[in-house]
This record gives sequence, structure tokens and C-alpha cells, in this order.
Amino acid sequence: MSFQLTATQLSRIRDFLARHVPKPIGPLRAAILSGGRSNITYKISDGSSSWVLRRRPATVTAAGEHDVLREFRVLRALAGTGVPTPRAVAACQAPGVLSVPFTVLEHLDGVVRVANDTAPRLSAEAACRLSLTVADVLARIHHVRVIGTDLAALGRPGGFLGRQLDRWEALARGQETTWPPGLETLFTLLRITCPRTHTVGLVHGDFHLGNLMFDELLPDRLVAVLDWEMATIGDPLTDVGLLAATWEGHGQAPNPVLRGASTGPGFAATAELLHHYAAASGTSLDAVDWYIVFAKVKIAVLLRQIRWREARQLGSSVVSTVSAADSSHMINEALRLVGTSQFFGRRQGSRRKGSSWSSLKTT
Repeated sequence: MSFQLTATQLSRIRDFLARHVPKPIGPLRAAILSGGRSNITYKISDGSSSWVLRRRPATVTAAGEHDVLREFRVLRALAGTGVPTPRAVAACQAPGVLSVPFTVLEHLDGVVRVANDTAPRLSAEAACRLSLTVADVLARIHHVRVIGTDLAALGRPGGFLGRQLDRWEALARGQETTWPPGLETLFTLLRITCPRTHTVGLVHGDFHLGNLMFDELLPDRLVAVLDWEMATIGDPLTDVGLLAATWEGHGQAPNPVLRGASTGPGFAATAELLHHYAAASGTSLDAVDWYIVFAKVKIAVLLRQIRWREARQLGSSVVSTVSAADSSHMINEALRLVGTSQFFGRRQGSRRKGSSWSSLKTT
């Protein structure tokens, strides 16, 4: 499936954008920055000015998926909060320009660290500073005032974790009739041990190193937090769990999300990252292992969805880099954490004798 913009589409985009920017716009050119698995992202330019255009894929398989208009509203609301984001320029819902909704954002220069073999190499000192910057900006996001702002309309915090479990389990059941070993056990266990939400705040929804842009010359300086279409109001520790589930740390094995982007010398260990976040946010992380296990389950389900979609030609035409082993890896990592975590060990104490979670098997 081709996502290239035609000359006619570029002309319509130019006419639309001319109503939202102060200076004249010349003929536009477009280059795809990403596409297929998430919202399709282009750099559009008239030779003197550049912008980013974000549109959802032509086919969406789940309600609320790839909501670029939601992301636009979040970016508008975050202006002036101290959270670094691209400036929201314009949003279009009318089908006459493109066949799907799209948004136009400020174009920023920087580096997104998505793989160790493509990202610029960091010194150990810079990697350490970058690690702590990641924890600091997440704490800053979670401190953003929500009440009395446009952000308050993003979600319903009551019953947030239960709805999240329902959503991800339904997504998993909609993919295939046969689940991989351990997945159903993990969903059951997460429901039994679900903690009470102590703090409600802004949740990014997909916070990991691959959604952060850093300065190319000052590689530990954060330029922007990207990809806000999953943002909501709920339990901020879901962001912490996802960050921990995707973070690798110096000398650790690559995972299917970052694929080695945070394994170089100087990158903080996950425990150090969590400690720094706790200090910066003033948040207790006593139950963080539950959130990490849930995040690993979500990643496993998402990886299976990518394969499911690409197999049915609903995603990009490029060859998938996701294998069945990637999903199984995340499930097994979740099971291992359940077996060693003090949080789950304490919860096990209230269960019947002989019903041990540490006996859960990995494959």
C-alpha cells in the first residue's frame, strides 16, 4: 500500500495550510518520515519553510486508534506548560483535502533514538544525562495541571485500570482465537492483583525512548515529546510501567521495542531510572511491578496486532520486522517478573496455600 501524496493532494494541502500560516506558501514537496504501523507522518516543505503532516492510515481496526485530532488537542493544551512538544499549527477533518483527518505540526530538527545501529553514538556521560532527562520529563508531564484546563476532557479517571485491562484483553481476543502460552494467565493475574490508583493525572499513553526527540549537537538535551494520540487522564504509573518495560540499560539484551537503543555505555539501569523518577515526582513506586507487567502484556498484544494487520495488508507494504518470538519474549519477561517480584509475592500471601504464582512457566 502506497502512502505517497499526489500532486493534487499536495495542492489541496497547500491551499488549506495557507489559511493557517501568516506568510505565502510555495508549491509543496513531501517525504514520508514514518508509516504503516502508526499514524503516517510526512515532512512537507515549500523550500523555505517546513512542517510535519500527520494522518491516520486509511484502515483503522479499533475505535480510538490513530486519533491525530486528539493528539492535536493535547498539543494545543500543553502549550506553555513547560513540556517540550511540537507546536500545533492546523487540523483538518474535511474529507475534501485528504480522504482522512490530518494535522499539521511544527517541524523540529533532532534525533529520535530508535536503534543502536542508526542513532549517533553517545559518550557514557551523555547517555547517563539523557537517561535522567527521560525520567525528569516524565515527572514533568505528570505534574501538568489538568483540572480547569482543556486536558480535563481527555478521559474519565474513575475505574481507569479496569477499563485499560478490558480494552487490551478485548484487543487480544480480537486478533486470534488461540492465545500464546501465558497470556491469559497474565490477564487473570493482573485483574486479581490490580492496585488502587492513588494519583490521577495526565498520561502520555506511549512514553518510551523512541517517542522522544533529542538535540543532534547536544544529545542529552530533549527537544520534544512526540506521539500524543493515546494521551488521557488516568493513572500516571501506567506511563512509568511502559518506560520501565521498554528501557534496556547498559549491557542488557535488546528488547523488541527499542532494539538496543538504550544498551550503550552510560545508559542508566532500569532501577536507577525508576529511582530518579520517584525522587523527581514524589511518587511511591511500591506497586510499580504490576504496571511493568501490564506494560509488557500490552506490548505483546500490540506486537501481535502489528503482525495480524500486516498479514492482512492493512499496514505498510514494507516487510515486517516483528516476529512471533518478539511477542513471546515480552510474555515470558512478564512471567519472570511475576515470579520474582515482592509486590506479587505479597499479594500471593492472601491466596490459598499451594496456589503459587512463582510456578508460572515461561516458554
